Formats: sequence, C-alpha cells, structure tokens
Amino acid sequence: MRLTRERLPAGPSILRYQPEPRSGRPTVLLIHGLTASAAGLDHLAAYLATRGFPVTSLDLPGHPLGATGGTLDSFQHAVETTLQVLDTLPPPVVVGGHSFGGGCAAAAATQRKVAGLFLVAVAPVAALVPGASPLVARMQSQRAGYVDGAPLDTLLGEMRELMLGPLHTLAGLPVLAVGARQDIVIQPADVEKWKDRLPHIALEFVEGSHQDAPTNGRVHIWRWLERLGAPP
Repeated sequence: MRLTRERLPAGPSILRYQPEPRSGRPTVLLIHGLTASAAGLDHLAAYLATRGFPVTSLDLPGHPLGATGGTLDSFQHAVETTLQVLDTLPPPVVVGGHSFGGGCAAAAATQRKVAGLFLVAVAPVAALVPGASPLVARMQSQRAGYVDGAPLDTLLGEMRELMLGPLHTLAGLPVLAVGARQDIVIQPADVEKWKDRLPHIALEFVEGSHQDAPTNGRVHIWRWLERLGAPP
C-alpha cells in the first residue's frame, strides 16, 4: 500500500491510500467527523486499503487538525467539498463518513450516483443539536475551538435538516450503519432509528465510544464492501 497526500486545485487536502491493483474494487471516499481530521480515520482507511480497496480520505475546510485550512461556513460547504472530491474519483465509488462526515456522505449520495453508502455513528434524529443533553452540550463547548467558521450548533442544526429531508432518495442504494454500544453522543437506539427511514439498511454494532466506532467497525465495513460484489 502507498500513502500520499495531495491538494486538489482550489480544493481540499486529501489522503490517498493506494493498494496493489485489484480488479472490481470500488474506490472508498471517507469523510471525518466535526472537529477531527482525515488522520482520525487512518486505521479504517489503511485496513480497507490493505484488503484491496483504494481509499481517498479528505480533510474538511476549517479544521485545524487537518491540512485544508480556511473556514467551514456551513454544512452545505462541507457537502460541496465532499462532492468536489467525489467528482474526481473514477466510478464505482462508495462514500462513507463518521458522525458529521456521515451526514456529508449521505448528502453526497442524494446528489450523485454512488455504489454504496456507509454511516458510522450517525443517526437520522436530532441527537446533535442544542439541548440534546447537557453532556453533549459540554462536549461541543470543549471542542468549539477545533473548527474555524460557523459555530458547531449551526453546522449540526443544518445537518439535521438533511436528516429530515431527501433521504428517501437513497431507497434501493446499499447502505450500512455502524453504531457503538458505549457511544454517549449517538446512542445505539438512535442508530437503530435508521430502520424507520431506510428499511433496507444493514445495521451493525461494535464495542466502544463515539470516537472508537470507525476503527472498531472496520471489519463490518470491509465485509459489507465485499458483499457489494467485490471478488474474494
């Protein structure tokens, strides 16, 4: 596997994980969570790449832990950045994301033809909006300095509007949701509510916290990708 960092013209910084070439493998586009960076998904990205899946992992704007810089002005700005990277990748492409990045992935899947969608620690409910819980509010306050641009509450509220919107267009698309049993941000019961929005969705649960979910869910994601039709 070869790892390189690139910067798209007038666009974000991305990490490319290039495995030994194998036919029939879709490219995987990963989007990190709010206040994080592409490096936070490295364990998942490397795991998939060593099993033959090319992976592109982007750094959203306005995240000092990443390399893109600038500001993140809205949830739509994050979605547009995701689409900018997606449009450079050869099909078929599977999009996936963690938490806020999962919202970006879902939005992208409603606007482009993709081969599949996976959502890690994402719920189709108002789990990350003001007043959701004192603990979540305290966590948001502690991480406020990790994003330059719009306030976290604004970004999460805008993402919620998507979750109440055009997700019905994903009917028929292969979709996987992964939750973490000890997640106090997006609780397992919230993840299970995907069944109400997308009855065909595949659900998997792993041990660990919100931040653990991408790494601990990597085997489930790999097996799901294999079932999309990739050769053994």
